[in-house]
Amino acid sequence: HLVFHHHHLNGEIYLMEECPISKSRNEGMKTQVDREVFWRKDGTPFPVEYTVTPIFKNSEVIGAVISFKDITERKIFQEELLKAKEAADRVIDAMPIPTSVVTLDGDILRSNKAMAEFHGITLEDFKFMNASEWYNNPDDRKSIISKLQKEGSVVNYNIQFKRFATGEIRDTFVSLIPVQYMGKECVVGSIVDITDLKQIQEELAVAKENAEAATVAKSQFLATMSHEIRTPMNAIIGLSHLALKTELDSRQLDYLLKIEKSGQALLGIINDILDFSKIEAGRLSIEHTDMDLEQVIENVSNLVAHRVQEKGLEFTIHIANDVPTKLVGDPLRVSQVITNYCSNAIKFTQEGEIFINVSLGKKVGNRVKLKFSVKDTGIGMTENQIERIFKEFSQADSSTTRKYGGTGLGLAISKSLAELMGGEVWVTSELGKGSTFYFTCVFDLQREQDKQTFEPTIDLRGLSVLVCDDNETARFILTEALESFSFVVTQARSGKEAIDIITNNKEKKFDLILMDWKMPEMDGLETSKIILHDNKIDTPTIIMVTSFGREEIAEKAKEIGINKFLIKPVSHSLLFDTIMDVYGKEIKTRRNRVQKGMKYKKEIEKLLGTRILLTEDNEINQQVAKELLESAGFVVDVANNGYEALEKIRSSGVPSCYNIVLMDLQMPFMDGFTATEEIKKLSDYDSLPIIAMTADAMIGVKEKCLKVGMQDFVTKPIDPDEVFGVIVKFVKVEDIKEIPPVVVKQPKNNEEEFEFPPFKMIDVNDGLARMSGSKSLYKSLLEKFYENNKDLIEELRGAVSNNEQEKAVRISHSIKGVAGNLGAKELHKKAAALEIELKKNLSLESDAYHEFCSLLGIVLDEIQKNIVANNASEDILMEGELDKEKFAQMMNELENLLSERDFNSTKQLNEILKLTGVGLYKNDLKELGDLIKNFKYKEALNKIHAIIK
Repeated sequence: HLVFHHHHLNGEIYLMEECPISKSRNEGMKTQVDREVFWRKDGTPFPVEYTVTPIFKNSEVIGAVISFKDITERKIFQEELLKAKEAADRVIDAMPIPTSVVTLDGDILRSNKAMAEFHGITLEDFKFMNASEWYNNPDDRKSIISKLQKEGSVVNYNIQFKRFATGEIRDTFVSLIPVQYMGKECVVGSIVDITDLKQIQEELAVAKENAEAATVAKSQFLATMSHEIRTPMNAIIGLSHLALKTELDSRQLDYLLKIEKSGQALLGIINDILDFSKIEAGRLSIEHTDMDLEQVIENVSNLVAHRVQEKGLEFTIHIANDVPTKLVGDPLRVSQVITNYCSNAIKFTQEGEIFINVSLGKKVGNRVKLKFSVKDTGIGMTENQIERIFKEFSQADSSTTRKYGGTGLGLAISKSLAELMGGEVWVTSELGKGSTFYFTCVFDLQREQDKQTFEPTIDLRGLSVLVCDDNETARFILTEALESFSFVVTQARSGKEAIDIITNNKEKKFDLILMDWKMPEMDGLETSKIILHDNKIDTPTIIMVTSFGREEIAEKAKEIGINKFLIKPVSHSLLFDTIMDVYGKEIKTRRNRVQKGMKYKKEIEKLLGTRILLTEDNEINQQVAKELLESAGFVVDVANNGYEALEKIRSSGVPSCYNIVLMDLQMPFMDGFTATEEIKKLSDYDSLPIIAMTADAMIGVKEKCLKVGMQDFVTKPIDPDEVFGVIVKFVKVEDIKEIPPVVVKQPKNNEEEFEFPPFKMIDVNDGLARMSGSKSLYKSLLEKFYENNKDLIEELRGAVSNNEQEKAVRISHSIKGVAGNLGAKELHKKAAALEIELKKNLSLESDAYHEFCSLLGIVLDEIQKNIVANNASEDILMEGELDKEKFAQMMNELENLLSERDFNSTKQLNEILKLTGVGLYKNDLKELGDLIKNFKYKEALNKIHAIIK
């Protein structure tokens, strides 16, 4: 029964299941009860906890001490805790991955169905196990709990678990989060089974190793193939070059020039073979070098024109008048993209035309974006085909490869190349009517824009010209060109229209007709025959313009009185020169060419007195660079190796008296890389500009130079503009301590009277350009080259026989630079090939070695016959009676020049050698000359004193 107790404490009424005093009497001990409810006066209940402590008298309970406590908040908390547990249980049960709630001791309080399935047991089975039984290695549980306590949580910890039912070991990722569960410190643990994934990863690793091995094999194959292709290509280019030096008629000259240019273009592509692989590997680099856009387009024309002609297609090229042509970019890559586009156009076009167009996109400051396009009248494409046309190994449809051939890589490579050059690609097309492929490139502008100028003689200005061509594009291009020559142009779309224009306009006389050969209804030959043989027509001059250079057409044209031909595509310069030639004018296309070495003339004049430390171990290269720099008004000091350079800089004062250092890379004792690193360690000189100057232009060398602290990189053979360019870039006028009076002496007339014979393997003009035009200097360097290298083959053979790879490579590297500086271009290439070969394989059996030796022998033989032998004949002039007074005077002048370290010392000595009767002192003077050439000025002065005495 319920017992009601009414207390006047706070006016509450207590409702209890039983009387507390009775409970105390019955149990005889202190009791705590939390299942009671009180009501307030307003009738609202609240839970209470009471404690009953019995009061004893004579061992009998006679009453009790009762205390009450409001536990409303505790009940609310307990209810929320219960709800949270139920919610947590629902989450755990719903988890798709195996999850359990476990105490820190490993007791399993809750697991989900996914965990039961993982272990192959039922949920009831978890009541009888501990989580430590799951671990393959018991210590793993200790380490993971320790990690949890230190870091607060564990995420994706790799642990091996055992499946309880089978004992199978599985690789897992375990994640633990600490929680309160049922009033206990617990963790929620979940596992992700990665056993199958790990197996797949291992299989992928094996596949990756196999793929890498295949890539290495492919690279080795490509390197071998590239070398094998280069060998016959070198023969093609070399023999073409030699053939061009022989007597040729105009047609043979044209053929050989195109063979040589095409060979060079192919060789360039071979040297960078498999561009797609390089692009994928991120190893393809874009050059930034001076380029002539007109030359690039002309080279493309030479490569593809014959294929266009073979298919009977019109081929036209247009460069907009506002397009700058002197650019800085990568001519090979631009040419490659255009050629790819043209190849596709030719492949998919059976009739109509191929049209290359270059227009100005955008110009900002010294940068310009050009838009290139190649238009065809071929099979065209659908929208679906256009979407995938630039993807690798993809063509318009599956039958393309079978029908037209090709790999489907050309356009993917073109896309990558255009993007590497700051541009993009796209295409517009209509099925059955043709396509136009576009790409853009960003270029820097050269300082000087060398635009062609077309200035006909006064009597030819305003020449009246009729252009007859059925192709609208061809008419537009020819008309634009002719109007730029100041000519007045009329257009005709067919032979019939041309005759009508001529006969119906008696008052208008045409001086010149440009006549297309292949036209419908009436071709150019038939039209020209009517015009030339119609007595009512004043006979104009006719030039036949055709896309097809066929012999039979030329013969028929000559029969009817046409002697001049132009093969499409026609460049402005070729058109202008042909017209001038027809009218017997000597004037040709003019370019405002910047003389070699004069590009930075104004800037160089402000830097007179710049002190340069030239670090170079080869004496010929020393002399070439020294004379070039001194002729510009610079003060040059020479170090023979990196160690000497370091010592000279250390003793040059603080700050250094040198304004810039030109540093060769491969030198004995201390190379350029080491020297630069050592110089940069010296805090007083770490800001001194150091410029690498080397014949090694391989990818990665420039990056290595910059990494060790060099500021820039110039290549050998020395290009005066390139060297002066870096000096202008890194030397400041205010850093030049004092400007000594620099007098660049003009050579005496008789010094430069010597005429060089027609060398076959030495480009004299190129060599002279690097010597600032000094013939006597160039002649003396050729002599020195002969003396220094006549025994080089034996020296090289000895280095290889003694297994001295570094020395052998240095020998080939050194002669590579020297040959380039002297204009022996082919020898320069062969030496470069030999250097690469010796780095890989120290052998005398390679093709590179035999080709180098053969060509070196030819070059040395040419110098011996044409220079050294001539010197012997000059010895006759040294006989007779010597004017000792004049001889002594000239020797004193030589002494003064040497005291000032003036580069005119060599010229003065050459003048002395021309004196009659000086043969008595021939050996002494030769020894003196050797000392001067080797910059041994102190010994040279002593020698002069001895001779004078």
